[in-house]
Amino acid sequence: MKKIAFTCWLLIGCNPVTNKQNFYSFTRSDDLWRLPLAEPYELISPTNTDWFLVLKPHPDLHPDYVNTGDEFQLSSIDSAGLLKTVIVLHNTNVYWPRLSGSYRSTLILDTTTHKVWLYPDQQGEKIRSRLIALKVPEIRLSPIEPIVSLFQDSLKLPDGWRR
Repeated sequence: MKKIAFTCWLLIGCNPVTNKQNFYSFTRSDDLWRLPLAEPYELISPTNTDWFLVLKPHPDLHPDYVNTGDEFQLSSIDSAGLLKTVIVLHNTNVYWPRLSGSYRSTLILDTTTHKVWLYPDQQGEKIRSRLIALKVPEIRLSPIEPIVSLFQDSLKLPDGWRR
């Protein structure tokens, strides 16, 4: 029985690396490029150019945003920041049905409570208030391309991003 278990372990490729280490140790998953942010959150891209955040189930994001479907995808991400337990993503184009248009928007995600907020950039004061409430008013966003390049070249994330 021990021989069978050992053989299965070898065939499956089990190793002593923890899940947390695995989360930050690869750039591709099947046909998708990936950029880990803070476990379990990651950005994905089929082309290595346009990056997406996928959240399941679809969170309540904002009173003016209409939730449809069972998941939310934030695409066209142009910058990102991570400080303490908060991820901030900025994107260039979110369609807001109740606001009758597409707007540059900011998504804030608290990784400890898994709460998510989405604001059109015109609501800058609400964005600042949320960051203050989360105790990260000093969070800085960096362009996404250098972050992706750093991770793909060295499996490292920017200085100051916790792992």
